Amino acid sequence: MIDLFTYDKKFATKELAHVRYEASMEEGFHEAFSSMFPHPRQPSVDNLSFPDETFKKIEHQTLLVHGREDAVVPVTNSERLIHLLPNAELHIFGGCGHWTQIEKSEEFATLVKNFIKK
Repeated sequence: MIDLFTYDKKFATKELAHVRYEASMEEGFHEAFSSMFPHPRQPSVDNLSFPDETFKKIEHQTLLVHGREDAVVPVTNSERLIHLLPNAELHIFGGCGHWTQIEKSEEFATLVKNFIKK
């Protein structure tokens, strides 16, 4: 999974796998994760999507961040959202997969910090 989530394979380390594994073993992790996608799973996944008109009504400032080479969630999802959310900005990191916060940690942190300051 880590290999799928990263574009730059230098981040797909045994240490990261170990950290992720340890986090998954913490008390309450499996229950929290399972509560997001209860059986049967597909209706829960479907509920994560909204009609276009719902997105158009969201007036909050929104920051969309995506890795251009994301193999988990296609960048076209964020490209679609930027046209639906009236007060959104989109930053696409090139040479980056699903984990922008890991692969582009410094740039990501600066981007989020500057967005929050506004």
